[in-house]
Amino acid sequence: MFVCGVATVLLLAIWPNGKDNRTPPKDEERPNIGIAAVSAIIGPSLSFVAVYRPQYTSYAGFGVVTTFMLGYTAIEILEGNVLLSVLSGLLSLFLISVSVFLLFKRRLALNRAAAATGWDAARYKVAFTELLETPGFAKALHECRARWGEAMRTASQSGKSQSSVDIEALFLEADLLNPILQGKAASWAVQSNGTHHAAPVKGEERAIEKVYRSYDGDWRRLCDLVRTTIVLSSPQELARCLDAIAADPDVELLVTKPNKMHLDPNYNAASNGGYRDVQLSLRLPRATAYGISLGMHIVEV
Repeated sequence: MFVCGVATVLLLAIWPNGKDNRTPPKDEERPNIGIAAVSAIIGPSLSFVAVYRPQYTSYAGFGVVTTFMLGYTAIEILEGNVLLSVLSGLLSLFLISVSVFLLFKRRLALNRAAAATGWDAARYKVAFTELLETPGFAKALHECRARWGEAMRTASQSGKSQSSVDIEALFLEADLLNPILQGKAASWAVQSNGTHHAAPVKGEERAIEKVYRSYDGDWRRLCDLVRTTIVLSSPQELARCLDAIAADPDVELLVTKPNKMHLDPNYNAASNGGYRDVQLSLRLPRATAYGISLGMHIVEV
């Protein structure tokens, strides 16, 4: 669609007012300057969006083509070209209809997702409230949050940004590092009486989708290709697990935003579908595989 749109713009920019190209143009039949100006703006605009806001490229391209066709229809009406104005007007109406349909479909999907997550959030809220009312739970949870804070005070502040040379190298490192992390997580789970759930490397399609949807095309912010989960049945076990991870000499904890401590009663869990957990970002500085150093690759627990 983009190629067709750009080709149409360029063609109209040099087309002498819809007249027969086989006859020499008269003075009043020069190429339309307005269309030429529009064509000069569209290319750079789409390029800017593609580079700095790649997740909006399709919307921008569709909107530009629709706007151009509306403008071209108006020009043809003013110039009295009945056939071209009718054809371009019909195409404009078709593009507008498709736009409205797509927007409506997207809004419907968002409303359904909001309803589903709202139901889950309500159920999670009830369960968490009941736990907070359990004798000793709130105090244990407070201690757990204190352990989290202590771990964050001694964590590295180097920032969450991958240092791989390109995204292909990032995926290669992930494939090599994943079994190492899963082994470590299994050990932490045993030390804290938890249950380890191994996870595969995040799929390429889902990872690229996240890069453009959440990270504005910056793949270096993709820090959960390698991830793992430990399930614990009490705040006490969670505190022991945090201690085990922080005390591991092979681990370099990274400072994580406070909103990743989802067990804080003040955290608005509704924004996360009601789900609560604790997320850690870390490196394994000593990790190597096949002679490749994997110590700078950031993973998520």
